[in-house]
Order: sequence, then structure tokens, then C-alpha cells
Amino acid sequence: MDIMETERTAREALAEGDLRKSRDLYTKLIEFIPQNPLYFTYLGEIYQRLGNVAEAQKCRAAAAALLAPQPPST
Repeated sequence: MDIMETERTAREALAEGDLRKSRDLYTKLIEFIPQNPLYFTYLGEIYQRLGNVAEAQKCRAAAAALLAPQPPST
């Protein structure tokens, strides 16, 4: 999987209003790079636009958790 190409295609699909295609691509990107909060942010926006508020909230929570400061390891 070419990450850069998949990101570009996902952004284009979102810009063109192809929400299901964009959703599927961001879901795949998350499988490969689960620590990227931007993917969860976009996926949350997509779910919101699709009317799936519960999934949108889960994605936003995941993005926020990834962005939250982590305590120093001991």
C-alpha cells in the first residue's frame, strides 16, 4: 500500500463528496498508521456527514487521545 497515494486519493474523494470511498480509505490508513490523529479527525468528519454521530464521536475521541500530552515514562 502506497501511503502517500492513499492519502491523496482519500482527500480527493472527500473533496469530491465521495464520502464512502473516503471513509474506506481513511479506515485503511488507520490500520497501517493508527497513531496519526489527522486520519481519525477526517474519519470523524466523514462519519458526521454520513449521519453516524456515534462513530464520529469515537473518531474524535481517538484523535484527542492521540494529541493529549503523555506522562513521562519512568
